[in-house]
Order: sequence, then structure tokens, then C-alpha cells
Amino acid sequence: MQRAIVTAVNGSRICANGRWLTAIGNKSFHPGDVVWTDGRCIYGNSFEAGGAAPIISPSESYVPLLMWDGTRAVYHKGKITKYAKGQQHTLMASRGSSFTFADGKILDLHLDEQGNQYALQGGEYRYHDIGDGESFEDQLGQPGVAINGQMEYSIDLSGYSNFCYDYAYEEATVIETPLSGVDDVINKVYLNSCTLVNGWYESEDSYCYLLDCYAKGFHIDAINYRGEGEADWGFFIDFDSYLWVMVTPKSIQPLWAMTIREVDEDNEIHIERSRYRIYAGIFTLPLPDGYYIEGTKAVPENIDAQSYWQDKFLGKLYSPQKTLICESHFFMNKPIRLGRVKNGVWLMTSGEELYLLKGGKQKLLSGDVRNSRLHTMKNRIKWMKGE
Repeated sequence: MQRAIVTAVNGSRICANGRWLTAIGNKSFHPGDVVWTDGRCIYGNSFEAGGAAPIISPSESYVPLLMWDGTRAVYHKGKITKYAKGQQHTLMASRGSSFTFADGKILDLHLDEQGNQYALQGGEYRYHDIGDGESFEDQLGQPGVAINGQMEYSIDLSGYSNFCYDYAYEEATVIETPLSGVDDVINKVYLNSCTLVNGWYESEDSYCYLLDCYAKGFHIDAINYRGEGEADWGFFIDFDSYLWVMVTPKSIQPLWAMTIREVDEDNEIHIERSRYRIYAGIFTLPLPDGYYIEGTKAVPENIDAQSYWQDKFLGKLYSPQKTLICESHFFMNKPIRLGRVKNGVWLMTSGEELYLLKGGKQKLLSGDVRNSRLHTMKNRIKWMKGE
């Protein structure tokens, strides 16, 4: 018999120590659990500190929390208890009794079974068309995955930016004015960008990147257009296009898009109602540790609904065992992380907000946590002391 840490769950099949094993008995297992195995079957949870006997019905677990000001805290039985105050960090992740920190433009932090640290770094790619056949590109940050502090996998955002460019150009071609089809027409997209703003990474076979893509362009209908805005008569329409793209090991999927137009008519500018496009009305958003969201997206029924429309979606949140946890609105630019503390009870972070989930309802516990994972911790002495 040996101990192992659960990394994935699929019904009665449990992945631990890199192998798929069979669970014996009626015990529910979850990513992060420490278990006993003979190499073929899993028989129950074990005390991480070295207890010899499996445990069958553990009480509610302890979860380490890093607060925004560097304070070490622990969640247990619906309460957050604060302990030592240490250095501030962007993110914290734990596994077993180990924990790690990361700083800078870090979107996600993962600690594997061997103690290796995986940090997903954000960044932005931009393409500028300045006219007369001239253009230039620039990049902000270093998007990619760093392992133990060394960049190992760079993410080329330029290829993903084409999704928004193509969408924006199509938006330019469908614009109609009183001069449509009369004389000159000019369609142009002069700024195109792609930003890695959210996501997570655990291995080459398990990751998800959420890309916020943006393009800016214009449409001109004019009579005797002479360039530089000069014409006998014309309409100039400037527009901004926004598009979300989800990247996983299995697919690259545009999700939905929105375009806002600015119309210049007789030197008066007014905003037209947004145009919407749904690429994926129903989609699955994978989350770390085997959790996932079944999301839905629809065009708003009235103009007031466009507030936060681009970043928000309705979804059903599921456990790795396909148990429905809750239904709620989620934001594409806020990382969602979950951890089970006992049967039917979970912790969830949405950005820096920490919620307790039970019976399909959410209770806000804190608004300033910096956890990248919500794993349980049995040996908490070093954490509480700030060592």
C-alpha cells in the first residue's frame, strides 16, 4: 500500500500518481485528496501527516487562504481565521502541506504532485495599419507558461488575433448609409489586438486560455472621395469590435462578439445600438481540478441589457463527478476556482471574491483573497506561522 494524490476523477475511475485506478466502496474522491492504493485500486483517504488507517467520513476540511495584504488565513466550518502576516503576493497555490507564491502579471498558479510550479503569464499582441501600405506590431508582456521560474512555453497571440480582424471587417462591409451603393466605399480595420486575460494551465493536456480580442475600423460611403476625409458628400462610420476566444487542447473556439458604431453625419457624432454575434450559444468552459461550467449566451432583448453583456454569461457549475453545484452569472475576465470542503459544500473564488457554495446558493465570505487553488491542507502549522 502506498499513498497518492488524486489529480482527476471520472466516475469510479480515479487518476493518481499518473495512473487511472478503480475506487472501492462508496467513498467520493476529489482532486487533491490523499489516498491509499495498491497500484490497482483506491481504498480511502489517509491523513497526510502519516496516519496508518484510511478515513471514511472526514469532517469539513481546512483550506489555506492568502489575503491581499499578505495575511495567512484558514477557512474551516464557514469561518475564516487569520494568523501571521507575511509578504504580499499576486497569487498563492497549495498542494498537501506545500505552498508556493508568484508575482507580476500572473493569471494562474499551479503546484503539481512533484512540487513543480506552473505560472501562466498574461500579455497582449497589437497590430497597427497606419496606411500607405505601412504597418507595425508590438507586444506587451510575455504571454506563456513558466515552470519553476523559467519560461518554457510561449503563447503566440498574433495567430488568434485574426479571428477579431475577420469579424470586424465583415462588420464594416454590412454597414449601410443613405449613400450605400451610390459611389465610393472604403472599409478598413486599422487596429487589431488580442489579450490573454484569463485562463489556467496544469499540463500540455490540461489548460484553458480566454482571449479578449479587439479591433477598430471604419466604413466610408462618399461621392467623389478624395482621401483624408475629403469628399463632395459622405458618411464616415467608426466602429469598435470585441470578441472572446477560448483555447483548449482540443479546440480554438470563438464564443461571441459585439460591435459598437459611431456615426459622423454633418459633423455630428452619435452612437448606434450595438450589434451582436453568437458563435457558441452553448459551450463548456473547463476549470482546474476537473470542475467545469456549462455556459449559455444569448442576444439581449433590449438595449439596457448590453451593460456588461460582452463579459458576462449564464452558466451551470459542475463538480468533477458531474454534480450540479449551482447556477449563476459568471464573468469571462474573473478566474473561477473551486475546492470541496465536505460533501455538498464547496469554496469558490471569482476573481478575489471567496464564496461558500451549498444547496445551490452562494454566500460571500471575503472580497480580498489571492488563491489560485482551493486545496485542503491537513498539516497547517507552517502555513499559520508564516514560515
